[in-house]
Formats: sequence, C-alpha cells, structure tokens
Amino acid sequence: MKTIKIWLTFLLLFLLFVVGLFQPITIEKGQAAAYKAVVINEIAWMGTTVDYNDEWIELYNNTSSPISLNGWVLESHNRQPQIFLSGTIPPNGYYLIERIDDNTVPGIPADKIYNSHLLDNGGETLYLRDSYGTTIDVVNAWYAGDYYEKITMERKDSTVDGTVSSNWGSSTLVYNGGKGTPKEINSVSFRRIIASPKSLTEITLNGNVIALNLQADTYSTSITSSHIQLNNPPPGTTIRSIERFNDYTVHVTLDHDGTDFDQDYIDFNITVLDAGLVGNGNITSNKIPVSSNEELEGVQNYVTTGTSYPTLIEMTGYNSRDRILYLNSTLRTNLDVTGKTATFHYVIKIYDGNSNTIGEFGNLSSPYSETAQAGASEVQLKNIQVSLSQGLPAAYRIVVVVESVDLN
Repeated sequence: MKTIKIWLTFLLLFLLFVVGLFQPITIEKGQAAAYKAVVINEIAWMGTTVDYNDEWIELYNNTSSPISLNGWVLESHNRQPQIFLSGTIPPNGYYLIERIDDNTVPGIPADKIYNSHLLDNGGETLYLRDSYGTTIDVVNAWYAGDYYEKITMERKDSTVDGTVSSNWGSSTLVYNGGKGTPKEINSVSFRRIIASPKSLTEITLNGNVIALNLQADTYSTSITSSHIQLNNPPPGTTIRSIERFNDYTVHVTLDHDGTDFDQDYIDFNITVLDAGLVGNGNITSNKIPVSSNEELEGVQNYVTTGTSYPTLIEMTGYNSRDRILYLNSTLRTNLDVTGKTATFHYVIKIYDGNSNTIGEFGNLSSPYSETAQAGASEVQLKNIQVSLSQGLPAAYRIVVVVESVDLN
C-alpha cells in the first residue's frame, strides 16, 4: 500500500510538471503599421560638403500619433546597408538617421547612428519594414540630388509613393552640409504650410496669432480648432481660437496659462489634420522655436504722480503679426473718495532697451480716462491694446503714468 501511494504521488508530480512545461505561450504584439504611415522623406545619398562618407536619411511620420520604431529596419535591396531602428518617431515629426557619428549633421541630434555600407551613388532600392517585416515604404532610385554640389533628394508629397519619379526633387535650401532640410519641411514639398512668425518667446506666447499659410492645397470651409494640432508646445500652451482668413490662410491664436519654463522649445510646430484640408493627408508646418524667459529683459515701471499710482502692470499677450501688446493694470489713489467717484487719467508707454518709444497709449496732453465705482479708490484696466512701431524686442520697458485723478 505504501509503495502504491509513493508511485501515485510521483505520477501526480510528473503530470503537473508536464502540464506546466507544455502550456501554450502567448506573445502579445502591437498593431502592424499602415502602408506609408512612416516614409523615407529625404536622402543625402551623396554625403555632405564636409565628407562624402557623411550620408544621412530622414524619415517622416504621416500620422498624428507617435510610432515606435523598435524592431523596424531600413535596408537596401542587398542589405548593404541594413539599419536596425529603435526609439519613437513623434506625430507628424521626423527621425534622423546619420552615418558614422552625430556630427554628420552638425547641430541636429541624430535619432539613429549607423556605421555600415555606403549608399551606391548610382542608385539603390531602399525598403522600410516594420517589426512584422511588413514593407511600409519603398524608394527605388535616386530621382534627384547632386553628388558634386551635395544637394539632397527630397520627397514632394509624403502621401504619394516613393517609387514615383515626379514625387522627388533636389533641395533648394542651404544647410551646413550643402543643400537639404534635415528635420524640417522639405523645400520642394508640394503641399506645405509655412507658419509665421518664425519664432516666439515665452512672454509673447499668450494671445499670439500664428498665420498658417498653405501652399498647393486649400483649407476646408468647415475647419475648426479640432483640426489643428500643436506639436511639442511649451507647457501651458493651448489653442484659444482659429480663424479661416481665406482659402490659403488660417490664423491660430495661442493661449498660455503662465506656466514657467526654463528651456527653449525648438521643435514646436503645428499640424493641420486631413479633415481640415481639401486635399488628402495631414500637413505639418515649419518649426517655430520658442525661447524661454531667460532671454527677455522686460521691465514694468510704476510711475507715480502725487498720491495716485499703478499697483499692477501685467502683460497678458502679444500679437506679433499686428504688433499689438495686451496689458492689464490696476490704478490706485490715496485721495479721500468717500461719497465720491474717482476718474483716473493715464498714459502707457513702451520703450526699447535704448529708451526709444516704440508704443504709446495716450499722451500727457491727451490721456486716456477710466472711472472707478463710486467710493472706490482703485480701478482695473483690462485688455489694453498698445500698438507698437516695431516687433517686441528682447529688452523693453512698460511705463504707466497716472497723470491726474478727478473726484466728482
């Protein structure tokens, strides 16, 4: 009996071992990428003016979502080169592949560095495959570019196949390796958006109006803010409103909640989604670098006249397109206002770093007036708009002068 129990115990343990050993294994995989979700967007098959060995390739994400490139491969027809990718390509953003080291394109960090075979100057077929081995994009020849002048080959429309010869052109913009647009909108792009102004500062974010000028397409008559996407914006930056100015221009007004940031946001740009356009496919603007407040030297001066003076000067926004500065202020008087109503007469001036007047709201001979509530010693000025004679400089001063106060 004892022997039988021992054998039964052994048999039970053996069965548990076998069942556990041969359980089916489940491997979870993500969804395969769609064709042309990411494309080969620009190729420096000729190298750069520094060294012909300094080849680079740029990928572009056609979607409004980040895409993991882990397990992806970019390879030629003979796998020379064969480049294994990693990391993530941002929505409507770029992924830069540099050969040899990160100095191939000076000043622009590489997303991937490889050190294998040179591209054949006579032409190659390049395949971009996802982690499933599915071909996502193909380029089958060097349809543009110049070896001697080191001019890159740029894709005109990222939604059109890379095997269409007319969809490629030679770059027309100069960079520090010849002509090309690494991690920027291609110079030959058929459908493109040029954003203006070209740069912003932390202090000019709120209320700024960015013009999105469209080429080779038109804006939908039903475009709304839901069709506009801010990419890599500074913290606290959102869309306040949009205006379809005409078929080719949309004005985007930004909101910034005052969140402080100490670094520059050099990759900020704007994407108009497919539904906001008549043509097919999203379009992303050029980059609009935003400098942090460390580069600004704005000063608010409280200038008093007798017993009346401002207690607050607040810059709430700047419209760089129309050169309009938006301000709030609070004016106060120490006069006895019991049973009376105070009317404040005031002037606002904006000076540059050399004390030159660049904006004025009223003047001492003809000041603006604001009346407080009966018995109140303060009055609030809201959304004052001061027109400037030039763009807002890095160094500036805001001066508020209370010229006089009438009591009635």
